[in-house]
Amino acid sequence: MNLDHVIFYIFPRKVCREDGGAWQKEAWPLVRDADELHDVLLSAGALPNAEALRWLSYFEVLRSVGRSTLVERSGASPLWVATERWPVVHAIWPDARPRPEVAIPRGVRTVWPREEAVVQLVRGRIEYIGPTTSERLASDLGLSPTDAEVGLLTLETQGAVLRGRFTGEAELEWCDRRLLARIHRLTMEGLRRQIAPVSREQFMRFLVRYQHLQPETKHRGQMGLLALVEQLQGFEAPAGHWEKYILPARLEEYDPSWMDAVTFMGQVSWSRLRPTAWTQQAGETNGRPMKPLTRSTPISLMRSEDISWLSPSQDQAVEPALLDLLGSNARAAHEAFVRHGALFPGQIGAMLQMLPTQVEDVLGELASAGLVTSDGYPALRTLIKVNAHAARHRMRRREHQMAQPAGRWTLVRSPLLPVVDDEKRIDHWCRLLLRRYGVMFRDLIANESAAPRWGELIRNYRRLEARGEIRYGRFVDGVAGEQFALPETIPLLRAAGESSTLALVLSGTDPVNLTGRIVAGPRVPALPGHSITINNGGLSSAFEKKVVVTTSVVAS
Repeated sequence: MNLDHVIFYIFPRKVCREDGGAWQKEAWPLVRDADELHDVLLSAGALPNAEALRWLSYFEVLRSVGRSTLVERSGASPLWVATERWPVVHAIWPDARPRPEVAIPRGVRTVWPREEAVVQLVRGRIEYIGPTTSERLASDLGLSPTDAEVGLLTLETQGAVLRGRFTGEAELEWCDRRLLARIHRLTMEGLRRQIAPVSREQFMRFLVRYQHLQPETKHRGQMGLLALVEQLQGFEAPAGHWEKYILPARLEEYDPSWMDAVTFMGQVSWSRLRPTAWTQQAGETNGRPMKPLTRSTPISLMRSEDISWLSPSQDQAVEPALLDLLGSNARAAHEAFVRHGALFPGQIGAMLQMLPTQVEDVLGELASAGLVTSDGYPALRTLIKVNAHAARHRMRRREHQMAQPAGRWTLVRSPLLPVVDDEKRIDHWCRLLLRRYGVMFRDLIANESAAPRWGELIRNYRRLEARGEIRYGRFVDGVAGEQFALPETIPLLRAAGESSTLALVLSGTDPVNLTGRIVAGPRVPALPGHSITINNGGLSSAFEKKVVVTTSVVAS
């Protein structure tokens, strides 16, 4: 195993800069008299003369009674050495001379192989100094670079030291394992003390900017659409609301042709991630058939390469229960997809002897069950009776003018998708939710119907914090439970207190509908026909065209 990678599992990069040097006070020995200095010389093996001058008076007391000596070497600086450690030093430098000569106490080991003596001296040194390079260690002790490297490698095989890049420098560094754990604890405590919570109103001002809802923060063009999909993937909203409300609120002059392009090129896919049947136990049904896909059916947009981990894990799959809810034609079509892979609507009709209208009904039923998706967005618009012209200009067209659900259709959970284990899947979700909200806490997970449980997420968030990838603290005031944030979002969260935001009227199905969750007041249902207003961080709720409740929500 490569310990250069293992170290980041327990230790954040640049820790020695983050904890303000507190680790040095805790690691470096406390010397208040000659006896304590003698203890240090026994454990450290040797101290460079220049480093220990502050304890010179204590050292002279030890020398006068024969408990220590000053070792002089040719071509190297002198070392302070306890009498009991003189055999170790002499084994490494046979030509060294003690000043004064000392008598080794009875019972002290006097014969040391040179290699073992080097390891002993390196061990004593690295227990005190913290992260260092092999070259610096060799220079401090007067060892050759080869001796220092061999000593460190031996200690590494014994599990006493770890290597990595701890201070942000390019050179590989080494550190005692136990000291590393102490530095890590002090670093986490220091980082947490730096965090001061902001009001919930300020968090909402941050969120509308972070999700590109303010005019100056909106994305542009097809590349902007891809960036939005990456941030919002996994969030389920009514199929008819993505192009009508959610995307235009975040993109300047949204053009449906952008969505057509990214879906036909295979960059973006759409699917229903968690139908009602996914939440039922195996074999459990409510006796009702699967509803066809409509404008109100929740779907998610996602990068095609991420479908494998956005979909529910295999042990949560209840496809047999879903198939029991399908009509006979839909079950036959599903079997055709299983046997033949991707199919065009015409192929399905010819294979199963169905009329075009029957094929459309079957595809809508399978899509509503989260079993199939198309390789183009126009097919979805056809099923929900919306076209690109209407999406842009909000114009109605007659049903007979709608095109057939063109393009290929395929199974969402295709056998060709890579298998993602639960640990990686949860890790991907943890990072995704942080990209979506900037700060993550339990109340926000209620907005995420397809996400793993909070209990699964929080274990991974704690691991990410221990590795220094994210921060833990009380970021938003008045919110219960543990909170985590990306380091780069913390300055943005703070800056939101110095700026105001324009009033926004959004659909109740928008991801920023946090009414009744982190703000006081009634919950606005995430359903068609409801809307919310965000005015400089305050929230008000309303039905479309009719105000029902107005609650100016300001954090206490």
